[in-house]
Amino acid sequence: MPLPVKAILFDFGGVLAEEGFRNGLMALAREQGLDVYGMPRAAMQAVYDSGFVL
Repeated sequence: MPLPVKAILFDFGGVLAEEGFRNGLMALAREQGLDVYGMPRAAMQAVYDSGFVL
């Protein structure tokens, strides 16, 4: 018989683990000479606009 789930952890803001998605976007922007802080904002807006995240 499987054991019940006792806990689920959500890591908001990189408390437990590094924010790879955001850091990766910032690195790409830096390498391409783009706005380092604007890139993650634009990417997240594109994710929301696509309907992938509600």
